[in-house]
Amino acid sequence: MEGAETEPFDHLGWAHIHHAANKGFPKSIERFVHADRDSLELETKDELHSTPFLIAVSSGNLDSIKCLLNLGAKIDVINTQNHGAVELCAIRQSISLLEYFIELNDDRLPVWKNLLRFLSSDSEDEAVSAGKCLQTLTQYKAEGEINPNWEAVYNSGGVPVIVKVAKGNIADDAKVPAFHTLLNIIERSEVKEQILSSGGIQAFIRLLKSPVSDTVQLAAQILKELATVSDYADQEVQNNIIPSLLSVMKANMGPEVLVEVVDCLGNIAEASSKHQNVIGSTHGLIPGLVNLYEAYQKDKALLYSLNKAVGKISRNDASNQLSFVEHGVTPHVKKLMATKNKDLQISSVEAIHLLADKNAQTQRAILEVRAQDLLIHLLEKAQGQLQIKSAMALWALAGEDSDEQRNMAEKMKVGLLIEFVNSMSEDLHYIGSEGLGVLAEGPLTYQTEIANANGIHPLVRHLRSDKEYIVQSIIRTLRHMCVGVGYVPHPKNQNMISHSRGIKFLIALMVHSKDEIIQVESALTLGYVSLGVPNAIISISAIDILSKLLLSPAENVRGCAAIALSYLAYNHAAERQLLNKCRSDPILMKFLLRYNKKNKLPPGFLDGWRHYKRIGLPPIEEGRINLIAPKGRPESKESDSTGILSPLSVIQSSNSQSNPILEEGQGTARSSQSSRLTNRSDSLSKSQLSMDRHSQQSQSSLLHADIPMSPTDVNIAPSAALTEA
Repeated sequence: MEGAETEPFDHLGWAHIHHAANKGFPKSIERFVHADRDSLELETKDELHSTPFLIAVSSGNLDSIKCLLNLGAKIDVINTQNHGAVELCAIRQSISLLEYFIELNDDRLPVWKNLLRFLSSDSEDEAVSAGKCLQTLTQYKAEGEINPNWEAVYNSGGVPVIVKVAKGNIADDAKVPAFHTLLNIIERSEVKEQILSSGGIQAFIRLLKSPVSDTVQLAAQILKELATVSDYADQEVQNNIIPSLLSVMKANMGPEVLVEVVDCLGNIAEASSKHQNVIGSTHGLIPGLVNLYEAYQKDKALLYSLNKAVGKISRNDASNQLSFVEHGVTPHVKKLMATKNKDLQISSVEAIHLLADKNAQTQRAILEVRAQDLLIHLLEKAQGQLQIKSAMALWALAGEDSDEQRNMAEKMKVGLLIEFVNSMSEDLHYIGSEGLGVLAEGPLTYQTEIANANGIHPLVRHLRSDKEYIVQSIIRTLRHMCVGVGYVPHPKNQNMISHSRGIKFLIALMVHSKDEIIQVESALTLGYVSLGVPNAIISISAIDILSKLLLSPAENVRGCAAIALSYLAYNHAAERQLLNKCRSDPILMKFLLRYNKKNKLPPGFLDGWRHYKRIGLPPIEEGRINLIAPKGRPESKESDSTGILSPLSVIQSSNSQSNPILEEGQGTARSSQSSRLTNRSDSLSKSQLSMDRHSQQSQSSLLHADIPMSPTDVNIAPSAALTEA
């Protein structure tokens, strides 16, 4: 030490080694230390008593620092102001040196703890210096990811220290850097939890009353982030945050502050429907939000926040929806839809959607200002999210009224609705399906237009969607596509659904779906898809039922049944069944010939009947002929060469016969003869019954052997006869 004591000092109290450390001369430092080892820790003769290492840190000379540390200088040394290397770096805002010491990871120099201790200082300058360094060291990366240094701050107790600063007595503007640091790491759930446990919510709500706008802004921003968690939003509401935020709104502290306040209100409303009610019932809050639209027409950031807050406060809350509309928010939001700023457009469309959703009163009010015209324009011109949001808003405006839904669907047009179904958005899948379904319920031309635009295939494809609400909508739409007004079937659409494997998917949903509504809807739609399809009709024993109706005492019933059977006879399976029926009971053929012209019956059916005539037929019971020939008039014997009644004889018989329905009204004259005939026919029918059953069983077994049929294996291509009909 004697050499160090005799070291010459200049008028500043510095020796040569101090100047070498300050100017970054590592070789000179080495010579001085080799010449005198004690000079390594030689202190200056000024009021700070700094060592060469502290001088190097103060000057920010990394070469000198490395040289001195390599020579064995003490890294944890401090000056007379209790400032060590970390504190000196903070005062100088030397972030690069702090990063060097962090990377050095020397236990003798705990950088984060020293910075946080410096942050909690009663000196405002020291608190600001430390806060700025911490803010810089925890800034987000360019990729938008949280800085990995958050964990070091958290583990070093940084969150309670910052909350302590918020509660402290230093000036509010000196707290700003610390709040920025907290915002840099507040994304982490651990950080939010520690803010709550440290009493941070109460502290930051109190700071909303600060006269310093920056402090109020950051306090509101921190509370906004905390409100994204429902439990923390509950704590904020319990600590009367909503009246405090309303006071800030009235204080007019500038748009930057208002953005955070409005966002905070929106997040609180989003956290719970109870908080929505509190916000809606707070006197002056909703009118205050609406007034901000007028006061800050040029501030895009605030207008965007207002749109988002209106939507969040209105979501599924009829009272708040109506309150906003009554206070005149609709014209402001509509005006913003016409701007060229995409974010403003999207947020405005969302606000319209949430204001109108499931509320007939607000829907009418919004429709009155013609907001739907702008939405249609955006729908046609926009792409991506704006198009999706516009479609959702339009459909929300349509509400539950079928006429308004049809009106909206007509404005969207079939082509655009099919594009929705083909898109990647599930929201558009639903809207497209609902729109097409509403149109298909109307005129038959829409069903044809949808089919011609290839709209059925994508609908069937979405039957495999994992979203049950979309599947239900698709099933209903397919049902409407199959029938028109009066349940008139649309064969082309039925055929397209079948060829698109729609029947397969519907059967699978009917059998395997866990949702009972989907099962029922699928079964009902299967019935609609099969409506009017010959094979489907045949598979449910229609030939048996219609054959029984041919024996009805009412002539109009017999006629309709005969005509229906003549159309079904063009189907091969139906032809075989009907021929067997007629062979077992030949009178059925007489009814068919009576009510159908000869050329209306299929040639194959007539050929089959001629074959049966040659084989032989059972006799017709006496008395049953009265259903064809009028009382007292024998059956016409005229027939063609095939043994089939000629059309002329049938027509003459028809023209000469009085209406059986009118005859039935004559009552007593017929009743006596009818009773006599009944007694005789009973005995004949009993003997005939066993023969008929044997014949029917043999023919039925032959039919099933020749034509195996499965109720689900249905070819629904319409026959030429049905098309002609």
